[in-house]
Amino acid sequence: MRGHTEGLESLVHKARSGTRNSSAPGPDSIGYKLIKATMKTKLGKEPIKEIEGKLEKGVIPAEWQHSKVVMIPKPSKDQSKTKGW
Repeated sequence: MRGHTEGLESLVHKARSGTRNSSAPGPDSIGYKLIKATMKTKLGKEPIKEIEGKLEKGVIPAEWQHSKVVMIPKPSKDQSKTKGW
C-alpha cells in the first residue's frame, strides 16, 4: 500500500506544480503562492496527507465538488464569443 501512496503523493505534487501563483484563490481564500511556500513544512504536508487519504478511499468531499466561475471580459474583444472572456 505504501508504494500506492507514494504514487498519489507524486500526482498531488505534480498537480500543484502545474498551477500559477497568480491564479485566484478558491472559496477558502488560500492562494497557490501560500500553498507552494508551505509545501516543505509540516503545515504544508498535512493537506497532502489528507488529500492522499481521501483519494485512497475514493472519497470526494462535498466541498471539492463546488466551484465558482467569474467571467472577466477581455478588453476590446467580442464578448459574444468565448475568446472574449
